[in-house]
Amino acid sequence: MGKRRRGMVAACLVMVAAVVLGVAWAWGGVAYAGNLASVLGACSMLAGLWKWADRARQGHSTTGQVDEAAGALTRLVEQQWASEAALRQLDDPVPLPVRWRDCPRLGADHRRLTGGPFTCRTDDPQGLAAAFRALPRRRMVVLGSAGSGKTMLAVQLTLALARTRGLDEPVPVLLPLSSFEPERVSLSQWLRQQLAADYPALCDAAVHGPTAIEDLVASQRILPILDGLDELPDPGRALALAAVNDALAGGGPLVLTCRTAAFVQAVAASDVLTAAVVIEPDTVPAQDAITYLRMSTPPGRGQDRWRPLAEHLRQQPDCPAATALASPLMVFLTRSVYATGEADPAELTDPERFADTQSIKQHLLGALVPVLVSRVARQDSTVFSSRPVHRWKPEQAQRWLTCIAQQLHRQNTYELAWWRLYQALPALVNTWSRACLVAAGAAVLVLVAEAATTLAVAGIWAPGESFDFAGRARVATATVLTAVLTFLVLVVLADALARRARPALSAVCLGVIVGLLAGVLAGLNGLIYGEPVAQALLWVYNNMPLPAFAYTVVLLCVGLPHPPKAPQRATLRAGGRRLLRSLAIAPLLAIAFSLLIGGLISIYGLLNPDDPRMGVFYRPAYLQGLVLGIVPGLGLAVLRWARAPLADDDSATPTTTLRSDRHLSLLLGGYAAITFVIFFVGASHSPYHSGESVQGILSALWGWAETMAYVPALSGVLLGLLATSWLYYTVARTWLALRGRLPFRLQAFLYDAHRLGILRQAGPAYQFRHALLQDHLATFTAPPTPGSAKARR
Repeated sequence: MGKRRRGMVAACLVMVAAVVLGVAWAWGGVAYAGNLASVLGACSMLAGLWKWADRARQGHSTTGQVDEAAGALTRLVEQQWASEAALRQLDDPVPLPVRWRDCPRLGADHRRLTGGPFTCRTDDPQGLAAAFRALPRRRMVVLGSAGSGKTMLAVQLTLALARTRGLDEPVPVLLPLSSFEPERVSLSQWLRQQLAADYPALCDAAVHGPTAIEDLVASQRILPILDGLDELPDPGRALALAAVNDALAGGGPLVLTCRTAAFVQAVAASDVLTAAVVIEPDTVPAQDAITYLRMSTPPGRGQDRWRPLAEHLRQQPDCPAATALASPLMVFLTRSVYATGEADPAELTDPERFADTQSIKQHLLGALVPVLVSRVARQDSTVFSSRPVHRWKPEQAQRWLTCIAQQLHRQNTYELAWWRLYQALPALVNTWSRACLVAAGAAVLVLVAEAATTLAVAGIWAPGESFDFAGRARVATATVLTAVLTFLVLVVLADALARRARPALSAVCLGVIVGLLAGVLAGLNGLIYGEPVAQALLWVYNNMPLPAFAYTVVLLCVGLPHPPKAPQRATLRAGGRRLLRSLAIAPLLAIAFSLLIGGLISIYGLLNPDDPRMGVFYRPAYLQGLVLGIVPGLGLAVLRWARAPLADDDSATPTTTLRSDRHLSLLLGGYAAITFVIFFVGASHSPYHSGESVQGILSALWGWAETMAYVPALSGVLLGLLATSWLYYTVARTWLALRGRLPFRLQAFLYDAHRLGILRQAGPAYQFRHALLQDHLATFTAPPTPGSAKARR
């Protein structure tokens, strides 16, 4: 929004406020208009504070900050993929020698644009980096069949370029393309989103400035190495290729990997990748494969196991085993199954059991999981300094991985993201079913809260006296119905607004709607209790402002109650200096809350002069607002401090992002609970019992919090949890574990599968070691779950 448009909006808001104050003055007099002015002033002050708190995101990063961000990104990329290469054993004991060369016939651009003939080898990282840097535009498409080593080349190229990067060279960043949606976002937007999610250290505005990621992408200081164009849905590949060409219109380097057939189809539907050389691998010679397998086997008697297979390959160079071992993936699988285990690789020479190449591939893919898990179960955990220590049963691991692969296959994705696990449960995906589940959970929480309140009231306020349990039951019923309707509206409208409006605007709209709902329910309650229509309408008016403001504040700070698209981060180690800077906003927020809460209380007193409980004094009301506003202000400051990214953060991993999202969900739940208690308990009741002293106000709040704060507190906790991914993940994981489809310790199992080489890590998500392994498990019939009807039969 431009400055002129913002000025027009501000002028319109001022005019509307003036008209509202004029009407209030004419209708209620100076006192009413003055208190209403304090409310409007508080809202304006809060909006200004919100803008001031966001000042760190305004402006631009300096050249030095962008240079520092590029250096930090290089270190993070090198650290991330060096660890991943070690887990995949790409250099252990030596890299598998695979020769790559250009293939102009497979959708390459004009030779004048791509340069002369191109060759490289994966066992020569320095030569690989030098060959890529010698390309005229430094653009390359890596093609090959499934298992031909495309991702292996991408990892080795990323490490080679990062380790030898010059100050003026772009930073190589390897990113899986499976999450790219070209019909919704451009490649530049997607790159910025992925960099922010995978490398949160770059978002530290205090060190790298507010626009470090945008400047790195815009100035072509990022070398995107995009892995897996073929993993996109069929219609999206041509769109993605077109989006890549659009992003390269201004120049810049790029590497793209894809299966050959999928790339040829995408080129036919779109265009070639401009000025990009297209390379394809040679097959792995049988002698190189046997040499690599022998070097991967410990010295001693194990070396003799490869002799029958080597002799068979020498005598029959066209046999199924030779054809299978021409693929780097099959070489790695053969190593994993036979190199350090008890199985005999000579079985691959059996012509009856393995009549063709496909049977060998299926055998190796099927044996991988049981062999690796069984091997760890047999050995002492102290042997593995960086390996798994859990003792998973092979049949359990096979069943769980099969269920995971089948779920990913149904979702048409190769990315196992923990924050999208809830999509395995249709009840959590559908808006109305999820709203009903949330409403049912809210009803249970409110029933527990009402039971606790009843026991507290009966035992504290009226010990030994008769207690009206029937009246409490009616109140509890009304409270439960109110909570159910409120959360139904919250979840349904949150999903609708999240797709159509910005988060801040959605929070304001949702807060106003909930306030209107609270007023209407209060009016209906008055009619049920026999109040006249005029009094019921007054109840509607009196019960709208406070809930609307409370929910608006909480939703602005916490977020909308629907599953986020990505995990959120929080840390409690941001440093004392940042905490002090964040706490500086608390006094100003307290003043704003003082004006708002005091104004609302005073307006209620003016509208209800005959209420015997309302001995309203304007000064205590504003003093009360000041005292009550300190806690939400401090809470908001702590949230701002905890959400601040740090420049020393490592790359995002599934474990760190889950832990961070869990911490943030607890913080948000606590903040929402405290804020609701203060607004719905303190602001609505304490003026009836407090005097002019601060001590009286705090005593009144504490007295009411002992017995009446359970409902708003638990409602606030639920609202805070609904805004993060952790709650949905926990519900889905627990339900799937109860059905035997996943382990209860899911993250520990996935971590172990990653350390074993069954899974690979792609930022904060996991993927199967290869798409062929996922496809194999997705079509594999998992063993029946113990206790199921199928198992009993």
